[in-house]
Amino acid sequence: MTGPQGRVLGLLVGVTWLTLDLIRASGPLLSHLLDFPAPILALAAFGPYLATGILAHLAAVLGRRIGIARVALFTAVLLVLLRLSFPFASGITLVAIGLTALAVSLTLLLLVIRRSLAVGGGAAVLAAGAIGGCVSVLEQGLLHTWDAAWRSDGWGWSATALVCLIVLGGAWRSRRDTSEKPAKGLWAFGIWLSLLAFALANLGYISSQGGIHLAPAIVLAVVGLAGGAVLASLRPNGGGIPTAIVGAVALGSTHSFVILGGISVVVALPLASLCLTYLASRALSVRPGDPPSGLRSLGSATAFGLAILAPFLAVQLDYDKPLGFPHLLVMVGASALLVVGGVFGAMRPRGGMARALTGSRRRAALVFVAAILIALPASMSFNQGASPTDDLPSQLRIVSWNLHYGVIPPAGGGPGVDPSGLVDAIKAQDADVVLLQEVDRGWILGGGADLLQLVADGLDMNYVFLGTHDQQFGNAILSRYSIDDVLAIPLPFGAGPQRRAAIAATIETADGPIRVVSVHLQHKDDEATRVAEVETLLAGLPDDGTPTVVGGDFNATPESATVSRMTDAEFLSAQDQLWQPADTYLGDDFHARLDYLFGLGVSFSEFTLGDSPLSDHLSLAITVAVASSGEED
Repeated sequence: MTGPQGRVLGLLVGVTWLTLDLIRASGPLLSHLLDFPAPILALAAFGPYLATGILAHLAAVLGRRIGIARVALFTAVLLVLLRLSFPFASGITLVAIGLTALAVSLTLLLLVIRRSLAVGGGAAVLAAGAIGGCVSVLEQGLLHTWDAAWRSDGWGWSATALVCLIVLGGAWRSRRDTSEKPAKGLWAFGIWLSLLAFALANLGYISSQGGIHLAPAIVLAVVGLAGGAVLASLRPNGGGIPTAIVGAVALGSTHSFVILGGISVVVALPLASLCLTYLASRALSVRPGDPPSGLRSLGSATAFGLAILAPFLAVQLDYDKPLGFPHLLVMVGASALLVVGGVFGAMRPRGGMARALTGSRRRAALVFVAAILIALPASMSFNQGASPTDDLPSQLRIVSWNLHYGVIPPAGGGPGVDPSGLVDAIKAQDADVVLLQEVDRGWILGGGADLLQLVADGLDMNYVFLGTHDQQFGNAILSRYSIDDVLAIPLPFGAGPQRRAAIAATIETADGPIRVVSVHLQHKDDEATRVAEVETLLAGLPDDGTPTVVGGDFNATPESATVSRMTDAEFLSAQDQLWQPADTYLGDDFHARLDYLFGLGVSFSEFTLGDSPLSDHLSLAITVAVASSGEED
């Protein structure tokens, strides 16, 4: 690898890493605006990606006057200053800084891609980008997916300082390099980066999709990306037909990973990463002739930004506005575009620009070894579950809480992500069993955190999880004791917009088992759907006389027909039994009592409401015991 190659590709590694961080960080920032008027929310969501085109065009114009390398250096300095200011801002100010930083990062990424094309073609760009994705995965592993943007501890500052130094150092070292080439197929890199942010380099997504812990997820992600870096860095070794074969493997493995999940992830994820990285490297190339100017340049840069946003935005929108087809097929469709672009790109003559990067294979191997060295000790710090015990409790302290997908609401001082705060709040209620709703696992809107494993690790509890709309969002049961007889109860879709389900399990006590259920009903203003969901839930519970506690967010007030269906089935509310009625939802739009702990065949005592501001719902805690003969609730 030549000196210019090493300098500019090292910069591309750092900018790709920082851009992935900022894409994940943008989720909680946008969440802060969900109650704002729709035009403001749309502007915030699309703004950074649309601004990329404008800023990159202006940077190119300025670069012709003072040199593109100097423009990149100034842009890197601005980006680092914005990123370092995160911990010192809050509220709308933080939203503005964070989204501006994302726009600047995407602009710098585009500038560096064009410079990288000049020293190595699409092979160089994707090899360096894949290594940047690998480093991002290693960062997530060390931070257990709790991103540095939301941490003020030593780990957070260390990760932030390292990526900022890499970006600044790379921009400074390459400040005299003047080479730049017009790009063809920038959209392909955009789609590839979107797939990385959403799935291929998203440990929370991988863990939930495969039903595995974060440690093996690190290795699987790095194997695929490091392999892609090696394959992309090779000289072109075939035309359209061999590339089409790679494309077929890419589509099959992507479908298995995002649609089928389960054990197939072990093979499908690395294959998908490797093949899609190779295909993107063939779709991205140098455009013949002079650099485009005017509207053509602006359009190319804007398409690059929108290609990053469109796939995961479409998936997220399906939660509120159903697409009419399985939403994860969006990712398969995005992969299909890379297949088409890669095949046509492989058929184009490339001249001398698609050169081999002799050092990239060595660097990819080093990243892979680093992943193993990080994953092995990290696996020891991940949740191992509660130790088995022969001492069964005579009663259980049960907590139910809607976590607001782990994002701190505006009323709580958001935006932000603070899993340790959630853990502390649950610990303060001395929970034996925790029923959780709105548990997100790798959502961009939730900052990419695997909320389930973060909370379970902090509480040192066993857990079971049930994805509802998909494997990234659902309900969970955590317990310091063994969790048995797990049962999933799908609920009717009704008026939508989301698919819902309840998860049930039994916990043994000294007086016999207690069945616990975590449920979250539809939130739209459609009482008939919630009534149908409750009726399905009641019909799905085994009629075996096991004492039962149902906890969750019913999205229904006490006088509603939904709650009446529960009481008609002889379930009694802990709040009403202990005469402590109070609002449990404290949103900016309204306050209401929407969360309940219902019991059948149990006795209640010591009901309390939590006071944590980290969710827009309060947690409910109750002490539960099997009702003795003649004693009901």
